[in-house]
Amino acid sequence: MRRREYIAGAGLVGIGSLAGCVDFLLGDEPAEFSAEPARVREDALTETGYQFDDRTTFEIEREFEVAGESRTVIVTNSRANYDKSISAGPLEDVRGALFTVLTTRQASVLDQEFNPVAALSSRRLLELVQSSQSGFDGLEYQEEGTATVYGTDTTQNIFIGTVTFGEQSVDVRIHITDAVEMDDDLAVTVGVYPELVPAEEENIYRLMGAIMPGE
Repeated sequence: MRRREYIAGAGLVGIGSLAGCVDFLLGDEPAEFSAEPARVREDALTETGYQFDDRTTFEIEREFEVAGESRTVIVTNSRANYDKSISAGPLEDVRGALFTVLTTRQASVLDQEFNPVAALSSRRLLELVQSSQSGFDGLEYQEEGTATVYGTDTTQNIFIGTVTFGEQSVDVRIHITDAVEMDDDLAVTVGVYPELVPAEEENIYRLMGAIMPGE
């Protein structure tokens, strides 16, 4: 599954060097970058009870202004989704807990850094991971905290909201981390679980700390 996001870019001053960029500079072809996939280690999946759901890619396209002319950069990002069956309250054996790891290439275009996923707001990131649910309603920011992702301490933003599973609406807690470096890419994680099962918070932290490059 692939889809393209369009983000308007601000004007850039000056033209740097970019290997093989003649067609890009002439406007004949876009500059394209692709992120490597990331995954969660098997030992962490076994400990937490999560399982692999699917892996998808999506494109983010940005327009740059170069010497008064519009130029295009396209970054293909990778998204790996994991979930877990939950039985609590009105939920009975529902894939109600979700963990997603997104990777985007650390691209440099004309001496300017272009990190599309890292630049997205927490709310926009949620839109990229809600494909397995009907959507998040009543989203409210709760607090900021710290989490360890790929061996790096980073900021996380925590929200609460409501998700509908079938005909049942359930309050959920959502953890979204800031991007961390993973080799040549940046990685962002998102964890979602029903408030009925607060113990899932520790599992989400375990998964955050267990991401690694690879499929």
